[in-house]
Amino acid sequence: MDYNKNRQFKTEVTLRITGLALSIFLLAYLVIDRQMSITVILVLGLTVIQAIALVGFIDKIQRDISMIFRELREKGFGNAKPYTGDETGLTAELRRDLTNMVIEASGAKEKRQNRYNYLRTIVQHAGIGLITFDDQDKIHIYNNAARKIFKIQRLRTLDELKDISPDMVEQFKNLKTGGRGLVTIEIEDEAIRLAIFVIELEIEGKPFKLVSIQNIRLELEQNEMEAWQKLVQVLTHEIMNSVTPISSLTNTVEQEIRHHLQSVEALEENSGKVMEQEDLEDIHMAVQTIHRRSESLIRFVNDFRSMTHIPKPNLQLVDLGELMEQIRMLLAHDISEANIDISVDVVPTPLTAHVDPGQLQQVLINLVQNAIDSLAEVKEPKIWMTAKQDLQGNTFISVKDNGKGIDEEALEKIFIPFFTTKKNGSGIGLSLSQQIIRQHLGSISVKSKIDIGTEFLIKL
Repeated sequence: MDYNKNRQFKTEVTLRITGLALSIFLLAYLVIDRQMSITVILVLGLTVIQAIALVGFIDKIQRDISMIFRELREKGFGNAKPYTGDETGLTAELRRDLTNMVIEASGAKEKRQNRYNYLRTIVQHAGIGLITFDDQDKIHIYNNAARKIFKIQRLRTLDELKDISPDMVEQFKNLKTGGRGLVTIEIEDEAIRLAIFVIELEIEGKPFKLVSIQNIRLELEQNEMEAWQKLVQVLTHEIMNSVTPISSLTNTVEQEIRHHLQSVEALEENSGKVMEQEDLEDIHMAVQTIHRRSESLIRFVNDFRSMTHIPKPNLQLVDLGELMEQIRMLLAHDISEANIDISVDVVPTPLTAHVDPGQLQQVLINLVQNAIDSLAEVKEPKIWMTAKQDLQGNTFISVKDNGKGIDEEALEKIFIPFFTTKKNGSGIGLSLSQQIIRQHLGSISVKSKIDIGTEFLIKL
């Protein structure tokens, strides 16, 4: 309703109420002053007429508004058309304004519905399974990918999934925002490995959880096959490096001994000696080489054994700042000898984490020692050890250097057991470190650029 019409309505209502009030006041005055009854009757009649007129005026407005809403209901709010009538007055203005409001509200509702349908279509066609449920375990969204995984067309509550895997349902309920999990379920005699990721939401003050589930069995099998192939290649290389010279030297020694045994009588008749000094030295050297390669092979087997017998971490609340300072002190001699500038930075202070102090110290010593080795030919060698915590409560430990870096090919194999770029390296340090961090339910990653440096990042 525009300003002029609104002002006109206010003026009319004010005049009617004022007139009624004056009539009532005059009637009261006449009654108190005991004026002639005819005057009192006239004023009383005027007052009653004004009261009836005011009530009728208000009732007419109410009936007009009810009629407008009834017309809109009968036509349907979604089918409302802009009012184009030529009528004037309060009712026409109300009809025009209310119709326009309904049209705007219907348009906004239609837009919201279109957005909802658009997002619902995206969710239903997403490549991963998506499930949302509230704090009463009632499921609100259950997309096609989830139906395909669980082979269930309709799902109303989480309890219906307990027949498939109670452990999976518990993970759905217990994981917090950013939480990840792995679970194996069996559907129609087929084992399926699922990766789970959870996000907590709040909609209109009510808590919800969005769970994404993905069948990663094929990816795991592919990665497992590639890992085995790489491991077999490394094992074959290491074993052949030791076995080949052992076999060759053993054959050489055997030939030398057989040759001298066959000619022993001739040698005794001519010189009385079975073997020349030079031949004995050759055999001795061959036996020493066999011994060294055998020891190397034994060390290799022991290293391999150590990787398969990592003890379960004994978790304790550890001050990471103190732990990192201990590592700096332990490696102080090597750092000083290499003239390396090392810094330790912890934010916030103190920063604690539930870890096995011995195992984490072993990991960090290995990372810092690798950094020291990579800085051998750098003019201004530096190592940065940092620990920090993000807003989600995740703890990150970084060991960074400005060394020569690692090329892309080596970077892809850096955590493969027995792979090493060092001349005398065993190749188990980083692989062992990765297993230790995984037992802490964390992860370790690396990024590196040639001639710029390398950074190992541990997430706990």
